[in-house]
Formats: sequence, structure tokens, C-alpha cells
Amino acid sequence: MAEENFFERVYAIARQIPYGKVTSYGAIAKYLGTKMSARMVGWAMNAAHSDPTIPAQRVVNRNGMLSGKAHFGEPDRMKKLLEKDDDDSMPDQKDKLLKDRNLNWITQLPAIMQQQPTFIAVGAGHLVGDYGLIKQLRLKGYKVTAVKI
Repeated sequence: MAEENFFERVYAIARQIPYGKVTSYGAIAKYLGTKMSARMVGWAMNAAHSDPTIPAQRVVNRNGMLSGKAHFGEPDRMKKLLEKDDDDSMPDQKDKLLKDRNLNWITQLPAIMQQQPTFIAVGAGHLVGDYGLIKQLRLKGYKVTAVKI
């Protein structure tokens, strides 16, 4: 009975781990006030693979290793589920983040560029699209050229 209660507490915590994020067995144990029971958290997660409401793939060992992967049926399943989590992790928020950052930069860049020639380096996601820096700078009349190496 106590084991089932502990497992349910572990599952309740695991269900709160956001898409694209992970935590460790030890972190869950510590959160539950039983910091020496990381292995018990592992047992709980190993027992959870048949319940699709429990994202067991988001719980890793203290070194970030996929130590529970043997319990997912096929060797790469845990990794694939984590990759899918990352792909599915709220694309609307990623788009909003890129748009908001780009629009913020567009308001600041003209003053910076007026002071001196400027080299701007950003991640590829910030370059393209309607709110990408290339289009936004061109709309403001700037010439945007790629650096040739």
C-alpha cells in the first residue's frame, strides 16, 4: 500500500514535467522529501511504461543519461519519445519567442548600426520568415548581405 502511494506521488510529479524538459530520479525523490530514494523513483518509472499519461521518458539519471531506456521495449524508444517531446514542445511558443525577440532587436539595431558598421550573428531561426531579421531589416531599407568565408 505504501509503495503504491509512493508510486502515485512519483507519477503526479512526472506528469508535471513540461514537454522538452527532463528531471532526474533523485530530483523527484528530493522533491517528495525522500532524497535517498532515487532508486525507488526509478522502480516507479519502470512500472509506468504502460500508462501513456506518465511521461517516463522525461526522467533520467543524475548524469542526464537515459538509464531507463531498457524498460521501453526497444532500445531507442526512450530517446525517440524525448525527441518527439522536443519537436512537439509548444511550437506556438517557439514562434512567439522568435517573433518577440526579432521585433525587439529590430527596434534596437538601427541605433547600434548608425554608430559603426555592424556584424550581427544570430541563430538560423531568427533569420527567415515574415518576422525574421533579414526581412525586417530590408523593410527598414537596410542592405543585408551574407558573409562569405
